[in-house]
Amino acid sequence: MQRKSLYLIFLLSVIFLTGCATRPDFTDNSAGTKWSISETEEVLVGDDPIEPFNRSMFEVNHFAMRWIVRPISWVYCSILPKEVIVRINNVSDNLAFPGRMVSCLCQAKWKGAGISLSRFLINSTVGIAGIFDPADHFLGLKRRHENMGHAFASWGLGPGCVLILPFSGATNVRDQVGWAFDSLLDLKIVIPYAGSVAGANRTISSYDPFNALVESAADPYEQFKLAMSLLRYPQINDYIFKATESDPNFEKRLLLPGRGVDVFRTAHYYKPENPLSDTLRVNVFSMQRTNSRWWTNTSLWNNDFQNLGDVREIRDPLEPEDTEPRIYQFWNEPQKEGGIKRKNELVIIIPGVGTHYTGKMLRAFAEVFSSAGYAVAATTNTMNWSFATTKATAFPGYVPEDVKHIRRHLRLILDDLKKNKQFTPDRIVIVGYSLGALQTLHLAEVESRENTLGASRYVAINPPVDLIYAMEQFERLGDITKKWTKKEYFQNLGHAVVHYLPVAMNNHPHQKKDGKADAEIPFDYIYRSNISPEQAAGLISIAFRMILRELMLSNARNGFLPPEYEYKWGRRTALYKKIDSLTGRAYVETFVKSRYPELTMDQLRFNSGLRVLEKFLKESPDIRVFHNLDDPLISQKDADYLSSTLGKKLLWFDHGAHLGNLYLREYHDKLLSAIGEK
Repeated sequence: MQRKSLYLIFLLSVIFLTGCATRPDFTDNSAGTKWSISETEEVLVGDDPIEPFNRSMFEVNHFAMRWIVRPISWVYCSILPKEVIVRINNVSDNLAFPGRMVSCLCQAKWKGAGISLSRFLINSTVGIAGIFDPADHFLGLKRRHENMGHAFASWGLGPGCVLILPFSGATNVRDQVGWAFDSLLDLKIVIPYAGSVAGANRTISSYDPFNALVESAADPYEQFKLAMSLLRYPQINDYIFKATESDPNFEKRLLLPGRGVDVFRTAHYYKPENPLSDTLRVNVFSMQRTNSRWWTNTSLWNNDFQNLGDVREIRDPLEPEDTEPRIYQFWNEPQKEGGIKRKNELVIIIPGVGTHYTGKMLRAFAEVFSSAGYAVAATTNTMNWSFATTKATAFPGYVPEDVKHIRRHLRLILDDLKKNKQFTPDRIVIVGYSLGALQTLHLAEVESRENTLGASRYVAINPPVDLIYAMEQFERLGDITKKWTKKEYFQNLGHAVVHYLPVAMNNHPHQKKDGKADAEIPFDYIYRSNISPEQAAGLISIAFRMILRELMLSNARNGFLPPEYEYKWGRRTALYKKIDSLTGRAYVETFVKSRYPELTMDQLRFNSGLRVLEKFLKESPDIRVFHNLDDPLISQKDADYLSSTLGKKLLWFDHGAHLGNLYLREYHDKLLSAIGEK
């Protein structure tokens, strides 16, 4: 067995490492390139010449995770508490120390090799075979993220080409060969059944993060490949990146609220930095009832908020029979003795641009409303690929038409709740944020002429006043990469991933009025994005382009795009490069505008904004709007329009950028007060 393993590693090494590309050349000091997602991915993970094979192998992994690992995890994780599963992984990781130690030795990291050996000796004895980690907890000897793929990278070997294999998390040739060496160096190879037990436990415990990564993706393979490359890049660089010098005043501005409107001030404890960096605090807004202490997400006993909701499918009888059902999630928690009194009232949330019904922020909103006693329905935004699956919904962006589809969708949700959940609310409130806020206000105007939904209150959070202006802002922010050389771009990207990813991935306690958090964790650790405004600009632009990318891929897959956007199941690299060259405005002019030839571009722009609703916004008593004076997606003219049109129906916050202050408890109080008014 050992000889076969050695032969396999030797064969892989000869075939692949000799043909492996060298590490990316970062000596090009020329600037002026606006880096696309495709170009970035190619540098990080390599070319994908065997894409059909890789996609097939990924489908094997995806099928196994969904139809084999998931059912097993329901049983396994309902028997073993989370802590037991973690301890088994600890033992397994402790036995895998030789790979980390040898990797350090191969890189002349003598201190790292000593730490790896010391951790093994301490944790194997004091830590009882590695069940516990006293080396870290008491001596500060932290686990090193080292493996043989890391060592190969330090020798100057590039990623080679993309290579996906069954049951491996590596995504390129170099790391696959490194993974083979790591497996041979693992002490579990000489302990009967240890590898099988540890592998099963590790695979089952990895289902939740894998599912979270691919669940809402239009192309799970592409999502997996891109995510793994972004995680791997900091590792092989030892998490050390030198960011370019930052300008603290980059894009920094504060709008004037105008007379006669209310401004709620939070700066004394919100501690604003820059509108772009503060916008990325949006990921601080997290569900509070999550990360159950005793049971994993797939356990039958897990009571995280996201698992308390009923995931429901609805089909529109007016659409083709083969159309995929649209999904929403519904929460209606039972009345608990001594708990908050449940209301027979429904809050429907229309989320921001491209948001899937599983979105982190969307569910955090749902929890706020559910915790206040409301039933909640959370749906998907029209610009998410899973909503735009028919010819009628394929190219969202013209708000009046999008609202027709939203209105129809919400009516079907209400019918489903009445028929299948026996739930008929006494009162309905519709809340939208970002693009969903703009759509909410348009929906309110349509419903004022013919009330088909029965909603009595509409609350809009950070609506763009001019949708095209907001799209152009996203694109303009991406131009920051033109100022950087290739080396500077990837240094800034690595720095942003290292410092912002923990903020985005973790769950954070909501900030109270006194500026403290329930967990009393230091302010700087929780509530800042920890990256420069320029880096934030790049990440915001990438997030928008990812939404447009998935939307266009879905349209190509469904045959809605012209021939030059050719879709092939096993060959999508060229398609992605074509899509990545498309700007937001070009998307509107080329695909959205073509559906309405009777409209000029100016008319389409006007009809999709808020200025077309001026009379309604002034007169309607049923709307409330929340906005921030440093929102980068609105101009001073937009702010003046909102103030003069809405008056007391508008509440300005002094800071918060675009959705960056949603984690404030005082914000929740104001929001709940607005939806509770009758």
